[in-house]
Amino acid sequence: MRLLSSMGNCASTPRCPPAGKQFDDYDNDDDDVYSIEKSPRFMTTPDQSTAPTAIFAGPISPNLHSQCAYLLPTLSLLTSEKPTLQILDIGSGTGHLIIELALSLPSAQVIGTDACSAILSSARTFASYAGADNLTFQTADAHSLPFPDNSFDLVHTHQALAHFHSPVLAIKEMLRVTRPGGKICIREGDLKTARFWPEDEVLKECFDVIREVHGLDGGTVDAGMRLGGWVREAGVRAGRVGRSCSAGWVETERERREYGGHWPGRCGGGVFREAAMEMGIGSNRLDEYALAWRRWMENPEGAFSMMHGEVIISV
Repeated sequence: MRLLSSMGNCASTPRCPPAGKQFDDYDNDDDDVYSIEKSPRFMTTPDQSTAPTAIFAGPISPNLHSQCAYLLPTLSLLTSEKPTLQILDIGSGTGHLIIELALSLPSAQVIGTDACSAILSSARTFASYAGADNLTFQTADAHSLPFPDNSFDLVHTHQALAHFHSPVLAIKEMLRVTRPGGKICIREGDLKTARFWPEDEVLKECFDVIREVHGLDGGTVDAGMRLGGWVREAGVRAGRVGRSCSAGWVETERERREYGGHWPGRCGGGVFREAAMEMGIGSNRLDEYALAWRRWMENPEGAFSMMHGEVIISV
């Protein structure tokens, strides 16, 4: 089970939607899983007004600002030197983020990858509908990428390493396929920093269980904090790594429902409920978890925050 995985991050244990299902159906299936990280609702703290926009085709989307603010200056620099960038995205899932990036850089050639071919089928549909003609998708294991050495100017991954069985090996593969002078950009969440408002002990307890189940599934709950260590273990010298952090933020009614709307169902039945009950959580308590999620979503003061770690590697 991949409780907190980004929708396509099934590189270590592929888990795909049933045949014939689109992502929107999969995402709402109570028997499957839901991403609590890879979401356009997360707002970031860096000053977005400083992000260069001249090299982008039109205004930068709110989603790119919220998810990719840390890499926009680097992307601008690379594009000013070479407009026809070769970009690789690892753990693309249904492709929503990389589609927006490809649309913003029409002169670039972009490849999105994921271990789950069924999810990439949905990504191709979304990309075609959006008109992202410079974007293709390919099934690939992040631990053994099917690309020659020195193939890409920019390698990007977002909320994916937390779900790989060997993040260090995945980073080594990113280094291998990145050209000298290129960049590797990585952003990961730290589930240990999550906080709800108003404070709710039942909801907090539920999130503790969510983290524990995620860890039991082989995931890394504090991947954002571990990025520096993983990068060093992959052999990258400290002088080639830039580190930063940003805060995810959810507060509007729509954001709360998009972020938390799946969890009452997850607590009520399916994979998460089964795993929680195996941990000793009673059915009545799980029902209380579901009610706590609903209270939070309906509360006009409801908010959620979580920190994210970010690294940019100069190859």
